[in-house]
Amino acid sequence: MPATTFEMTVEVIRATAPIATLLAAFFGGRWAYKIHQDKVKHENEKEKISNERELKLASVLISNRLAVFIKGCLLVAADEGLDEYGQPAGRGREGSEPYCSPTTDLPNWEPSSTDAQWKYLEPNLVDQLFKLSLLVDEANWSIAGANFEPDPPDYYDYFYQRRMQYADLGMKAIRLRTHVVANAGLADEGMPQLYRDALKSLQDTKSELLENQRLREERQIIFTRELFGGIQETATPALINDDDANTKEQSSSDGIKILPDNDIKPLPQ
Repeated sequence: MPATTFEMTVEVIRATAPIATLLAAFFGGRWAYKIHQDKVKHENEKEKISNERELKLASVLISNRLAVFIKGCLLVAADEGLDEYGQPAGRGREGSEPYCSPTTDLPNWEPSSTDAQWKYLEPNLVDQLFKLSLLVDEANWSIAGANFEPDPPDYYDYFYQRRMQYADLGMKAIRLRTHVVANAGLADEGMPQLYRDALKSLQDTKSELLENQRLREERQIIFTRELFGGIQETATPALINDDDANTKEQSSSDGIKILPDNDIKPLPQ
């Protein structure tokens, strides 16, 4: 009995069912894989945007803290211990001589107190930011050491160390801030004019201090030469007079007169 059309259709479906299953699995798998890839890509882009946001936020916090520290360095580097009238700012008891005294406080740099997500910054940059706090401690020790040997009323060594140390720290902080904002893409290329001016001011202060120190050392050398030269000139005649005195009659501590050798006559035989 010949097969009906329905039966033939059923047979065809049965015969082609494995192939259809394979095709459905193949195209379904590709579709699922594409959905998974799109999801992963979306999550990565979302994480990248979040990281960039955190990086910029951390950089803003750190750069602002550095700006405050740089301002403090500028003030200390310019502080000669004088008041607004150019007179020594220190005042002792009534009738005592005025003396130079600091008019600004030393700025502090403590990166650990900054509420920033450090993990989003480059490790080398984080290392430099934390090393700056160690340099501040070393500078303060040098300043304290210079204060152990006071030389009133100008306290030259103390103010030299104070101004020189914070001029160096200010220049380092300016360069670090430039790296922080550049790393986060927050600023245009190069350094803002405000910080260019600050850097030049600190460089000029350091050059002035070094030149003053050189002139001071030259004056000390000239003074020492003149002092010892004068002593030698006055000491030479005194030595000659002492030699002449040895040829003359001398007295011992007990009052007995001692004659020179050429005045001693031989005893009679």
